[in-house]
Amino acid sequence: MALLALAVAVLALAARPSTATAGEYTPAGLYEVHTTTLANGLRVVLRPREGARNVAIRLVVHVGMYDFPCGYKETPHFLEHLLFTGTSRHTERELDALIEDHGGSWNASTGGEKTTYQVDIFSKHTDVALNTLYEIITDSQISAENVALSRDIVHREMGGRPSTLRRWLYRYGIGVDAEAKADDLLWPAHMNCAELQTADAITREDVLQAFAKYYVANNMALIVVGDFSQDSVLTQIERTFGQLVPSNLGADDMQDVVRPIGYHELSGTLSPVLGSDAEATLAFSVPGYVSADVFALMILREHLNLHLYNELRVARGLSYAPGSSLGLDQKTGVFKMFADVDRERIEDAVTLLLEHVDDLQARPLDAAAVERMQRRILLGFAQAYQDNADIADYYASNWRRFERDGAFTDLEAAVKAVSADDVAAVAHRYVHRDNLVVIRSSPLLSHSQFYGLLLVVLLLALLLTWRSYRGLHSRRRSKLH
Repeated sequence: MALLALAVAVLALAARPSTATAGEYTPAGLYEVHTTTLANGLRVVLRPREGARNVAIRLVVHVGMYDFPCGYKETPHFLEHLLFTGTSRHTERELDALIEDHGGSWNASTGGEKTTYQVDIFSKHTDVALNTLYEIITDSQISAENVALSRDIVHREMGGRPSTLRRWLYRYGIGVDAEAKADDLLWPAHMNCAELQTADAITREDVLQAFAKYYVANNMALIVVGDFSQDSVLTQIERTFGQLVPSNLGADDMQDVVRPIGYHELSGTLSPVLGSDAEATLAFSVPGYVSADVFALMILREHLNLHLYNELRVARGLSYAPGSSLGLDQKTGVFKMFADVDRERIEDAVTLLLEHVDDLQARPLDAAAVERMQRRILLGFAQAYQDNADIADYYASNWRRFERDGAFTDLEAAVKAVSADDVAAVAHRYVHRDNLVVIRSSPLLSHSQFYGLLLVVLLLALLLTWRSYRGLHSRRRSKLH
């Protein structure tokens, strides 16, 4: 016990706050975190906060769907579900009751790059949350029965298991929507598959191998935010998660990947089939969230959200919710401009969106426009991270930057540092016609066309039935005479 206390004391002394400092718009104390690396390589982030009597815990495991080949992409998602199905000490129902009876809730999510387990609980029972999370990570009984049950749950969460016919058609490009086709161009090959994905081929052995490879101490980060004693929580973490075994996974290349894609125009193949609404989208390949260009892209996104709304909705009434988006993974990303329109107006929307792209090249944002967008972004940031769960999620989502830089990025300083020249350079580098996929998501038939076609089919059926009846009646009369 004395050695354990000494080890925890040393780790506590080694813990250091992030070097980022708070600014005018930064939520108070956001960067006042203490970080520790345990002897087994587990990274720990602690952020004690007074005021709210709850604690938010996030366990980030660096494994996601991008780590697996096609046919097995759902493996980490499958594993995530299985870790909630029971341990040698508690059934699934008992585990849920253990958290909920102590004023808590828990969940997990699996993305392309990471799996995150989350527990939010009444602060007095922080120990219960940590012990239960540790229990499912180390003692889950991944039985054949639970594998079968979880497979069905994974399929339901995916929207249902696709039929054999649908999978066959999809393999040959039938029933593939325009967005799915665009993904093949915009994202690296390891992120996409030519066939619809299921969990059918994934075996219990596959899941156990993934667990053994990725659920190791030096491939995890544990984040605790809220009303707790830093010393006691650190002691408990060392006593539990500190016993996890590390492994040699190799260094992660954190350089961003820029993928110029040329100019392409895409539409769906018999997908969607029926509807009256369409969407025009312009998509551009951009670097991932580890790139410094992200902050200029954020300003560009804010500008286009405002500009497209004023132009396409307010001035023209063409679109209900036009705007732009910035989707980022670690090494690559996609910047989009979009407009939802009536099916018959999709070409008008494409033309107007392309005009805005050309306008960004010809007339870049001036300093006043950039400053206005910076203020809008930072005002939203100031209001976004007020409770413990939001702050814990912020740390979890920005963990890769922390690993690279040794501190959480000061978003306020990074946004304020962007100049009009930076925004113009980013627009020139990425948002242009030589790095563009034009996506037309439009149904094959409108409702009016469908009902008109249905009416024609019914009339033809009636006509054929009438002619057949007449022919039969004529033949019978001929026989009688």
